[in-house]
Amino acid sequence: VNNNFPLLQKLYQEKEAIFFANTGALAENLDKHGWKGSQKQGDLILFAHNHMKSANSRIDGNNFSPGTGVGGRLLDILRRQGFHTSANEVDGKSIFNQGSSFDNNPSWNIALDPIYEMDQKSTIGPEMFDIVKALNGDGKTGNSLYGETFSER
Repeated sequence: VNNNFPLLQKLYQEKEAIFFANTGALAENLDKHGWKGSQKQGDLILFAHNHMKSANSRIDGNNFSPGTGVGGRLLDILRRQGFHTSANEVDGKSIFNQGSSFDNNPSWNIALDPIYEMDQKSTIGPEMFDIVKALNGDGKTGNSLYGETFSER
């Protein structure tokens, strides 16, 4: 337990606190007698993997920030502190990277489509690969005015 949280560390060492990992999400306190009659669970379906996976991406059981995910809210906070932020996701099916529309953090989708060989029918000829390597090789000052200017910000 992180020593910056001494109370929790003490409780844990005295066997008065416990940690659970990957156990799902709850919108209210429940016990073994009341979980079936829960009224606040909303779209959370206990013991359903797909619903728990979605809830863990949001971790917003009380709907304080509806339509956003954990990663997106973290990006929002960083952006408000002056950092340049963006996120990448594979196949674009997760709410995890979705932040508030006010902060408008870009989230790039990496598709699972097959990767094709670049420029299969090049009009430049066989030296196309060498040209692309030269354009995208090691950067040196002056290679790209836009890139150098952006990097200095």
